[in-house]
Parts: sequence; C-alpha cells; structure tokens
Amino acid sequence: MTASADPAACNDWDDPLEDEVLRAEQLEVLSNLGRCRYQDTAQHIMKHFEETSRLGQQGVVPQRVFEKKMTWLVYMMGALVGGHASAKANRTDTDCAPTHVVNGELAGRIFRLVNLTDQQKETSEGLELAYLYFLEQFRKVYIGEHAKQVVQQQVNERLATVLGLEDENAVLGLLINKIGNNLQQRFQLEIVVKKTLALFHELAAGINIVHTSDRSPHLIVSGRLLLKNDMVKYILSNHASPQFGFLAHSLQYGKYRTMYYHTLGKLLFMDIRDNKEAFEKFMEPQGHILTSLWQQSCQNPQYLRQDSIKPALVGLCRDLRGIGLACSSCEPYSMLFDWLVDNPKNPSANRVNLFSRALDVWWDDPEVTTPLLKFMAEFVHNKSQRITFDQSSPNGILLFREASAILVTYGTRILQRTQFRDVYIEKYKGIGVCLDMFSHALHGNYTNFGVFELYSDNSLSNSMALALRLCLAIPLQELNAYLKALKPYYYFVELATRGHMSKVMELDSAMLTSLMQSVEEGLLSFETGVQMQSCAVVDNVISYFHSQLTGKTTPEQERVRRYLQEAPHCLQKILHLMFQLVMTGARKQKQGVCLQRLSAK
Repeated sequence: MTASADPAACNDWDDPLEDEVLRAEQLEVLSNLGRCRYQDTAQHIMKHFEETSRLGQQGVVPQRVFEKKMTWLVYMMGALVGGHASAKANRTDTDCAPTHVVNGELAGRIFRLVNLTDQQKETSEGLELAYLYFLEQFRKVYIGEHAKQVVQQQVNERLATVLGLEDENAVLGLLINKIGNNLQQRFQLEIVVKKTLALFHELAAGINIVHTSDRSPHLIVSGRLLLKNDMVKYILSNHASPQFGFLAHSLQYGKYRTMYYHTLGKLLFMDIRDNKEAFEKFMEPQGHILTSLWQQSCQNPQYLRQDSIKPALVGLCRDLRGIGLACSSCEPYSMLFDWLVDNPKNPSANRVNLFSRALDVWWDDPEVTTPLLKFMAEFVHNKSQRITFDQSSPNGILLFREASAILVTYGTRILQRTQFRDVYIEKYKGIGVCLDMFSHALHGNYTNFGVFELYSDNSLSNSMALALRLCLAIPLQELNAYLKALKPYYYFVELATRGHMSKVMELDSAMLTSLMQSVEEGLLSFETGVQMQSCAVVDNVISYFHSQLTGKTTPEQERVRRYLQEAPHCLQKILHLMFQLVMTGARKQKQGVCLQRLSAK
C-alpha cells in the first residue's frame, strides 16, 4: 500500500494500476482474505484512508503519490464491499460492528471523497476508475438483482445517517450524480466515459430494490427509482445539451453515444409506454437534425457530402441505433417507426430515405457507412417479435424495400472499388454489417415476399442477387481471416438456401461451387454458430435438389441437373467430410442429425 516518492525507483516493477488483469487478481485475493477478519481488515484500511487523506490535504506528500495511494485504498474498499456477502463473523469479530455498518462507513468515506474531487476541474484517471470500481461493487451488493433485502435496508439507512441524507432512496442519487458529473466534466477520459455509461446502463436495467421500513418487502425496478431522481430527469430533458461534452468530443466517441441513448431509451420507454407526444418531445434534437438533412438532400443530395455535415449525420445514426436497441416491445418500436416513416402513403417522401441518400454520397467512408448500416440492421431486426404491423398495412413491405435500397446502394459501389488502405475496415466490415441487415430483413416475418413477384417488383430479386455477389466477392482465405466480422455471411447463406433457393440457383456453376466451398470450410470452423449454419445450408441445398429431381420437369430442375453434371464432386466432398467428422467424434450432434435427415432422402 505504500508508494515511493521517486517514480524511477519503481521502473522495474509492473504497476497493477496500469494492468487491469493484474489489478483484478490482487483485489480478488484481498477480497478473499478480508472475509476471514472482515471488520478488522476494514477498520485497518479506513485508518490508512484517513491518514492518507490528512497528509494529502496538508501537502506533506507529492500530489502524484497521494493520488496513487488514494486510488489503491478506494480499490481495496471496493473489493471488501464486493466480497462482503460471504464474510462470516468469527470469535475475534463478535464484539465488532455488524458487516452492514462497516460497509456503510466505507461507502460514506468514498462518497465524501467523490464530492470533494468532483469540485475540481482536473482529476486522476486512475482515481476516477477506482471510484467507478467501488460504485459497481456497491451496486452489485446493495442495488443489483442479488441484493439482500434486510441488509440493503440497513446499509442504506447507515449511509443516510453518515452522509446526512434525507432517506435511503437518496443513496441511489449519489451514484446518479457521479454519473452525471462524469458525463459533463470527465469526458476527456475515454475509459472513464465508457465505464460510467456501463454503470448507468446496469442501474437502468437492474431490479429488486427492496424497502421494508414502512411496509412489507416488495420489488421495485431500479429504473423506476432512477426516474424519480433529479439528475436523471435533467438528463432526459437535456440529453443533447452541450453540457454533455462527450457527445461532441470526436467521431470515435460515437459508440458511447449509442450506449448513452440505449440507456436513456430504456428509461424513457419505461415511463411513457405509448405516449407519442412525450416520445416526440424527447426526439426533438434528433428530429431537427433529421428534418434539416432531409430537406437539404431533397434539393441536392450532394449537400450531404460535406465535412461539416458528417458529424451530425454520424451522430444521428448512433443515437437512433441506441434508441432502437431500447425498443424491446412493439409499442416503442411503433413510435420509432412512425417517427422515421412519417409519410407511409408516399414512400419516396419518407424521412427514412435520408439514409440511402447519405450512403450514396458517403459510400467510400467507413466512418459514415458503418454506423449507418448498423443502425439500419437494428431498425429492421424483429427481435422479441417487436415488429407487428396490421395485415392491411404496407409497412412491412416499406421496411424491406428500404433495407433492399440500402443494400443495393452500398453493395453496388463497394463491389466496384478495387483499392483499399485497410481492406477490413473499408470493405469486409461493411459487407458483414450489410449482410447482417439483409438477413434481419429476410427473417423478420413482416414481409410477404410473394407480393414482389406478383406485382413485378424487383426489390427482392435485385437485393438477393447483390447479396450473393457480396458473398462471392470475399475470397475463402479472407473469409477465414475475418470470420468474426463476417459471421453474417453464413447466416445469410443459410436463409437464402432455406427460402430463396431458386434465386441461389441463378448463379452459374463456378459461383455456386465457390459458395459451397465456403460452406465446407464452415463445417470445420471452431465457431459453433458457423458450424450449425453450415450444416443447415447443406440440408437446405440437398433437400431442394431432392425435391426438384423427383418432380416434373421445370426450369429449376434443369438448373439442378446441369449443376450436378458440371460439378459432380462438390456435394460428395461435403458429405464425405461430414461423415469423417462424425466418425472421428468431432461435432457429432448437429452433423449427425443432418446426415440422418439426408440419408432418409
């Protein structure tokens, strides 16, 4: 716990404060050891805390040494609180204060120090991370899903006494005030912003806050308690305010915008349910940007291709994706859909068309295309069956056609490009997100695909053909090298062969063979999802071939016969590989089931 005043004296030692793994290991050891004599350990650390704090205020030790010592002490106190659940009072501890009283004293000292340092414009990154570590441990024990009812009541009351709070509900306000202060003043520290937003999200999603002082124990969703907090109310009412400096810090902070609006969206939809007026009021900052960009793009689409427009466009995509992630049921999703598709009777006049126009002019810049495609992938994703349109509604078709337009706009341009500085960032990552978006649209169950052929609408055929071309544009070795980003490749191929095999068979024999070779590689993948999807593709293809060869003569049957004549060994190699894998004990279950089904045919 001691630190040398001379930094050069420690050059040969690894500093655990700079190594998250090493630090976590040491704190876990402290947490386990502290359980043996919990109260004595806590009192010893609090004694050092008070002494170090006094010396720091008197200026006896250098500021850097003081910050390092306080950082370690805060981490240690967090480790003790986080591990207190299994602490047992032994004979030497029977006369000591109860555990919850000690934890209240520990937390009280931390919160007083937080209030002191928050008044300063600059602070140590390490100390801020230590605060967040302590708050996360405190949340897990006393505010999270596994909080013990009676103990939580007692520690909150103790904290209220120590800090002079009105009631135990104000303890939650201490955490929220720290979160708000970090988002307003500590946004220059990226890791602090990231962990602050993670803590905010956990608080918004947590449950099981229990109070027993005036009534029997009962469950409360912590998100609802957050909605009563003044800082949360302020954030919800001023979420796009320049006071939250991280929103405009840099384009690289975009992912934090998504996390921020995901959390705010959870709180918003918890409060308003299906109140469209409240939703539109919340969306006013994004609405001003969307409307302005849409009106300008109607006059001249190239207007969007300006460096001054880029941050606003990227920020809008990040924000809307975060709100989309928070739409976990049909009511909030319907509000977001109606907000974007504001003129369903005139599809070309909907504001949602802004994104295909923006993609048309920014297609070569991954800083724009990646967040835009990720937003659209979320917008068309029917997770938890949240997309429920009326039977007479054209919204399902409008949604698919927009996804199709995005795919065609991006795919056509990226296939024409031949030179890349970073092929992963500029090509494969975008293709992966694009295939993910199209797979969500295909599997959304909100579009009757027969309508397109019936009314000679080529949206489905064009987008399916282009998606297959995107797959074939990825060499096999590149697919294996960037599998993490290109997992949607196998998801799309499985969906395409399941319900749109006639479109797949429009490929020539060489292309179809290349597609099946990638499936063969997928069977050998260490990714379970890729293995299963590859098995499903083999099942889909052979089932289709079997049904075509046993029926009457059709153009589809002629394509199947021609392919089997031109590439007779392709499927044989795949089936041989599957038998080998099953016989050697590798990946038995899914491939064994697949082989049983195929043998029955």
